Parts: sequence; C-alpha cells; structure tokens
Amino acid sequence: WKTSGEGAKFTGTYVAGADPQSRIQSIRASVNGLGEYGGALYFSERIDGVSGIYKKISSTDTSEAIAISSNDRAYLSFDMFDGRLAVSVMSAGEAHIGISSLPSFDIRTVTEGSSVELDPVWSRTERDVIYFSSAGLPQFDSSDMEEAPPMTPAAIMNAMNSSAAPVRRGPSSICRLKLSDGELETLLEDERFDFVKPLSAPDESLYCVKKPYSAQSEGNNSLGCAADILLLPVRLIKALFGFLSFFSIKYSGTPLSGGGTRAKNKDAGQIRIDGNLINAEKELKANAGDENPGIIPKSFELLRIAPDGTQTTLRRGVLCYTLDDAGNVVYSNGKYIIRLNADGSETRLAAADGVTLLKYLPVG
Repeated sequence: WKTSGEGAKFTGTYVAGADPQSRIQSIRASVNGLGEYGGALYFSERIDGVSGIYKKISSTDTSEAIAISSNDRAYLSFDMFDGRLAVSVMSAGEAHIGISSLPSFDIRTVTEGSSVELDPVWSRTERDVIYFSSAGLPQFDSSDMEEAPPMTPAAIMNAMNSSAAPVRRGPSSICRLKLSDGELETLLEDERFDFVKPLSAPDESLYCVKKPYSAQSEGNNSLGCAADILLLPVRLIKALFGFLSFFSIKYSGTPLSGGGTRAKNKDAGQIRIDGNLINAEKELKANAGDENPGIIPKSFELLRIAPDGTQTTLRRGVLCYTLDDAGNVVYSNGKYIIRLNADGSETRLAAADGVTLLKYLPVG
C-alpha cells in the first residue's frame, strides 16, 4: 500500500511494478542492434532482465528464433560483416567487445578493463580491424576496494537494464583495434566531447557522432546537501499532509486537496532519448528554420573523417545514422528520417519520433 495505488501516486512514493497492473505496464524493452546474415534478420533486445540476439527468417514470417540469450549479460549494439559478429556485451556495469565467426554465437571477448565499450563495427577495408566507442570508468585503489561493498544481484540487474553505467564515466572516444596483433589506437578523444556510433565506409572514411560530454552520474554536491537541510521543514510538513491525505483517500475516497492525484513532472518538455536528456519543445523551436526541423540539439554533429584525417561536419542535430548502398547518409533528427544527398540536399523519407537505431540492410 505504500508504493501502489492512488495514495502512493499522491504522496510521491508510487513505484511502477508494485501491483500487478503496473507491473505489466512497467516492462521495458529496447532493440540495440540490427544485422543480416544468410538471408535472415538478427536483432539484439533487452526485456527487463533478459537479453539476447534473436533471428527472424523473413519480414513476412512473424516467428523468431533465439541465437543467444542470457539473464546475467546484456547484448547491446553489434555488427555482422563478412561472416563475423562483433558485439558489445555488458555485465555488472562494464561493457566489452566480443567477436564470433557466424553462424556460431560462441562469443570471445577481445577487450578488457574498467570501461564501457559500445557500437563495434568491422572495418570495410581491413579484415581484422574493429572500430568502437569507449568510455572509462573510475579506478579504485586497494583502500577503496576494501571499503566498497560488492555489487548485489539486484544492483547488477539494475546496471544491465540501464542505458548508462551505474557510476560516473569519462568522455567517450573512438578506438581502433587490430585483432592480428592486439594493437589498440585512440582515434578521436576530447575531454569536452563524446564521440560515439562509429561507422566504417568502403572508401576508407570513418563516420561518427560528436556531442557534448555529460557525466552520467549525480556525484557529490555540497550545495545540494545544504538545500536539503534548508528544505527539511517543508518536506516534513508535506509528508505529514500526504500521510493524512492517504487516510482520507482510503476511508472517504477523496483527497484532502481538490486537485486529485497528479503525477509529478518537473518539465513536461524534457524527454530521455538514447541516454540523453533533451528538452524537445525548446529544441524544436530552435530548429524551426530547418527544412526538416527535429528535436536533437545542434551540438550533436555528424562527422566524416577522411583517410587523410580531415574532419568534416556533414550535419548538425543528428541522433543516429547509417549509409545506404549508394553511400548516402540516412539519419534521424528525432522527428524525421532523412537522406542527405550527394549534392547537399535532403529528402525526407519518413516521419518517425525518437528513432535511436538506423541500419541499412540490402534486400535479398
């Protein structure tokens, strides 16, 4: 009764999943990767605590088969190319790159360390090279390790079901791993920015998204602690009022206030897309002058790195992207899917809100 029902919603203690009806509504699912092999479609998906890579025989057949699944690992973004699989595998808050020869899914990990490594992609010009994004996690000395308690199973599952690491991470960089000799090279790195979603092209160029770095952790905040102390009397009064209102709802069916139960929402315009907190209304107004206005900030840039290292910003306000068979960029700005033509013009392909994954797969 403390965490479910109208009383809990009014007092702010409501927890999704605390009762049977909301438990069904609270089930979360996300598709993180997409690929094609042997004429079949493969995709990675997480449904609450279960993660796997699944296989669809055709677009007309609704049946699915399990390629690999786990309840203690999360299979995230992956790339299938030239009969091989490269996949980001998360466990206990860390994510590392694993590889396998298809059709087997006997995944072997090829990276390690306290880091989160995502979006692996095979080079389209060098057979034994993988590109991926990597963000470091805090290093602890022996005294820290002695004081820090081990992660509980619940904490591990929470880490797997979160799009961000459970601790503060560093800025993401683009790395190049050569499997033949284990050489690891950092190609793009800047403490002010995240470089994510690399993509290798047949012309030896490399693409990625550059966006402002934001540490995914609250950290310690002395100012916030002082504010909590000052607001303590107000919160005690609010808690007492909520307690009395709960009994009013329980025994009379009406709350003490005339406003009824309302979900708390600090800013209705803020939404979370692909781990980024975005004020959709504000960004849509800021992008109103564009031919196809989206909700992604202009600070999210799509970069092309030429073979000689020259960097070019192809488009701003890009959330995700792919390349079609003609080498044209197809991207999402949070509102539309758009093709960027060779002459610089744009073609709107579809209206689609919040698309976070695009993948071009040849038909047949």
